[in-house]
Amino acid sequence: MLWTAQRDTFAPGFTLGTLSITYDGPKAYTRGGWVPATPENRGPLAFGATCEDHDKGLDSTMGDEAIRERKVAAETAIPAGRYRVLRTWSSRFNRRLLLISEVPGFAGIRIHQGSRAGHTAGCLLVGLSRNEVAGTIADSEKACSWLDERWLECEARGEPVWLEITRDAGAWTARRA
Repeated sequence: MLWTAQRDTFAPGFTLGTLSITYDGPKAYTRGGWVPATPENRGPLAFGATCEDHDKGLDSTMGDEAIRERKVAAETAIPAGRYRVLRTWSSRFNRRLLLISEVPGFAGIRIHQGSRAGHTAGCLLVGLSRNEVAGTIADSEKACSWLDERWLECEARGEPVWLEITRDAGAWTARRA
């Protein structure tokens, strides 16, 4: 299963994006649950919204040193790239949470609840809707629970979950203008 977070709203203190889900197997996930895959339902399912810290243009292909030079701890969004999603124990939250693994220049990056960039400390927040003016997302608890359930379903089938962080090219270029 692939989760895609496409960043499309860039501001000095926050980055918002859209989250979609794609499953390329014999079944596809729809809002109604798992169904046999067809060409019509294989595409991405729009799911919700993401909120992150400021996007400083980092990319997973950059070296660790280049990332560390531009990164500000707890204020910088993770590099764009593709990462495996695991579910591990978080001593900070005292429960199992989704972990974005092997992020260059970052450690302990989680997908968790929150409503604004001030809640992230570099992590990825997910919600069902967003407010671009305020730089916030809503219904984060529901979104996290839903993603956790999808991850557990994939684990039961022995299938990995991947997260791809991308940027909307038009919005990224407009931000720089």
